[in-house]
Amino acid sequence: MAKSTRSKVKRSFRSKKRTEGVYAATEAARLHRLSSKLKVLTTQDKDGDVELDGDADTEEVVGGDDQEKDGQTEGTSGEAGSYHITYSL
Repeated sequence: MAKSTRSKVKRSFRSKKRTEGVYAATEAARLHRLSSKLKVLTTQDKDGDVELDGDADTEEVVGGDDQEKDGQTEGTSGEAGSYHITYSL
């Protein structure tokens, strides 16, 4: 890809046209169309033959390495403060 000043000016004007110029309506329609296609693809199963139940926007969060207990997180790397090394001369 080109990295010249002229190229950057052209790209900036193109992006301005996309957001506020004559092409804004076309860009918004394209974005909406692609978004709706993506939503349909995420609601189907892997084979594509059955539509899944539930909302695709919500995901259930499963506990990972850190578990929160009483407002503090418990890590898997050891005791809190064990990573601090003190040197004495």
